[in-house]
Amino acid sequence: MPGFKVEEVEPWQEEDELWRVLRATFPSEIASHCREQDFYFGPDFLLRRHDYQVDVSGGFLAAHYVYNVREFGDSCSPPKGALTRVSQTANRTAHAHSCQSTAVTMR
Repeated sequence: MPGFKVEEVEPWQEEDELWRVLRATFPSEIASHCREQDFYFGPDFLLRRHDYQVDVSGGFLAAHYVYNVREFGDSCSPPKGALTRVSQTANRTAHAHSCQSTAVTMR
């Protein structure tokens, strides 16, 4: 899409998996959590984690984990995920499992 910038950055080791990371920069005219967001993909190319800064809520850093992906016909959907607030002093790719998580159910 015009106006987006996407680049692959350094991979991320999460437990026993190596995840590829895409950094997307959104154009200013697109309303989103923030302009720069990181998307982590497992060896099966499914989304595992989404990092962003929640600009509309004071700018806290968030890591949204996606798990238990299920197939529904020709598509996949994550029925569950965990939203983790990352310390402001932590690097954007800080290991978020050490932070407090809130489980969410996707519908």
